[in-house]
Amino acid sequence: MKKANTTGAKKKRTQSRQLSTSKVQLASKSAVHRDRQVAKGYLVTVRYRDGVGLSEIQFRLNDHQFYPIVQEWRYVVANRRRITHESRLKLSRDIFARLVLLVFSGWETRSKGEKRNLEEQLRLKVKLLAKSGVAEVEIPFENETVGWAARLFPWEQVIGLLTRPYRGENEPLSVVRFLKRFEGDSKGPASRSPLMAVCSAPGELNKMFDLLSECRMVATALCPDMDQKSVTLRDPDAETLAARLKEAQPAVVHFAGVDSNSLKSLELVEVAGLCRRGCVRF
Repeated sequence: MKKANTTGAKKKRTQSRQLSTSKVQLASKSAVHRDRQVAKGYLVTVRYRDGVGLSEIQFRLNDHQFYPIVQEWRYVVANRRRITHESRLKLSRDIFARLVLLVFSGWETRSKGEKRNLEEQLRLKVKLLAKSGVAEVEIPFENETVGWAARLFPWEQVIGLLTRPYRGENEPLSVVRFLKRFEGDSKGPASRSPLMAVCSAPGELNKMFDLLSECRMVATALCPDMDQKSVTLRDPDAETLAARLKEAQPAVVHFAGVDSNSLKSLELVEVAGLCRRGCVRF
């Protein structure tokens, strides 16, 4: 009888080890897939009307390589009040030079004549983009680990600066973002509210930034009809936000806040002060 019990215990331990091994192998395969995906990068597409049909400018990005550029241009945009007419032209040239390197691979190996022709082709596209009135930036989305740098990049302001020399002073260009989800993604439930605006400025941030006016501006733009009531939350904690999202099920959620990197630069929080859920302890 004891022998039978011992055999059964050994069998259970073997099955447990096999299950643990399977979980480790599955996690390892998932990590390998994620690393390959990150290394490969992803395609970003700027789409616009060229007077005949739709045209596009497409390039491949890698988050870790692109993030320093994101930081640089977010700083430029944050100080845009200091931009003069002359510096605007220089910034446009700088953005175009960066765009050339993104669009055309192996740039350094190309001949001078080929470079000149490719630059002229791309400049023509930029001119048509400037006259299109509306530009769409398509960013693919599969999970949060890929494409985060592109989602942080200030496309609206940078594309505006890029096309500024080719637009009149009163000639606007609207830039919209399209987050392209992969096929098979399930559709969410029908929304009960068209918009939820979330102002997150706890502690000292509330004295430094007026986020409520931003939320009101977004609500006015997206919900001009008073019958379509929007929901505004001020400084909710994670549990309150989750509960209100579940209750309202909004079609659009607008978050107004300050990212963790800016918090560190403002000396409002240390790295150790960031909790696992992405909240800031003040």
